[in-house]
Amino acid sequence: MLNRARKLYYPLLACWLCLLGSACNTTKFLQADEQLLKSNSIKFSKDSEIPNKRNLQYELEGFYKQKVNSRFFLIPREWFYYKALDSSDSSKFALWKKRVIAEEPAVYKETLSIATAEDMETYLQKKGYYEAEVYADENYRRKKAYVTYMVSSGAPLRIDTVIFNSRDAGIQQMLENGQPRTLLRKGEIISESLFEAEKKRLTTYLRNNGYADFDSYYISPIEADTTVVPHTAQLYFEVLPPLQSPDHRVFDINQITIFPAYDPTKEVSAYRDSLIEGILFKLDPENDLVHPEVIARSVYVKPGETYNQEKINRTRSRLGLLGIYKFVRIEEQVNNTDSNLVNIRIELTPNKKLATDLNFELNYTNRSTTSGSGNLLGIFLGPTFRNRNAFRGAELAITNLSAGLDIDPRIKGSRFWNTIDLGIQTEIILPKFLDYFNIWKNI
Repeated sequence: MLNRARKLYYPLLACWLCLLGSACNTTKFLQADEQLLKSNSIKFSKDSEIPNKRNLQYELEGFYKQKVNSRFFLIPREWFYYKALDSSDSSKFALWKKRVIAEEPAVYKETLSIATAEDMETYLQKKGYYEAEVYADENYRRKKAYVTYMVSSGAPLRIDTVIFNSRDAGIQQMLENGQPRTLLRKGEIISESLFEAEKKRLTTYLRNNGYADFDSYYISPIEADTTVVPHTAQLYFEVLPPLQSPDHRVFDINQITIFPAYDPTKEVSAYRDSLIEGILFKLDPENDLVHPEVIARSVYVKPGETYNQEKINRTRSRLGLLGIYKFVRIEEQVNNTDSNLVNIRIELTPNKKLATDLNFELNYTNRSTTSGSGNLLGIFLGPTFRNRNAFRGAELAITNLSAGLDIDPRIKGSRFWNTIDLGIQTEIILPKFLDYFNIWKNI
């Protein structure tokens, strides 16, 4: 048997090598002026000052506009494409092979390599390599194109000093106070991503200190002076004033209004007012869902405080995690009588209080033994009931019922029921994050 297998092995191997050899020569299908792209590579010049070339090379490889064809069991996929064009076979297997295995040949196009080099160059400049140059070096052999992208990044432009400036005295003071936390540190490479991160940090910093309507578009494009020290720059970071006012406004929280069971079809007059911990609750007499004190403990803003965006976001997250509301909507409105005050309106749309799940299982147990025990047919039924607000404190009560039955179909009478299992399990989950002693709020 072993000798027979050896006799078959070598002829099969020879046939496979012949097929592979003919399949590898896909250039025979090309036109006279066409070349097949066989490789893309990136080569950095010796003067490129890049801290981590491997990571940067990986990022640049994503800009290839034309990629090399892959292989299917060592056979180039474009070979299947050409064979499908020559074949009149319309069977399902042929269509599957064309759709799944075959690939359109990567016929080299010089315009695409030029566009790739331009995109790489732009990307390097955005990362702080403003002297970067990239060009495609093509090498043609036997109707095959080998492209190497030659990258000369030069020295990156680094931060020397940063000058923060604003004509708004209040903003200027905030800039000076927050300068130790800036991302624009001496020696950092000046890149577009670094500038965007600093804009985001500054916007968050100001919105957490009362500037509720501040946005990143008030930050002007950064200016750089590169004439002081080679390959370094002095940056000018400016925050512009509003269009219709010399200064940005600092807001305080005026009134907080909460609708614990909000219904858009009802008039505001249909709700009953209740003041708890300085927060005005609009209670629905027909839907007294949860104790207002539970909601108040999940609100991290208070009337009279300076506006803080982070506290607003934390409040939205905590109310959502109560698990009893489908939607949490927080609306901010400038006060009609004082433009430096903002009113907070929180609309809470209740979720369904009760939810039910049902698990069903049917199984078969093989007990065939010499003792003559029969096989068993099993049935399991397990309903689950969830109460999302069991005691009006956002508690989650889960009740699991289980009923299982094993029967032997061959036996009649009382022994027909082999086993009967009945069970009940109840679990109550309390909201873990409720700050009963106001510890979290005082951190």
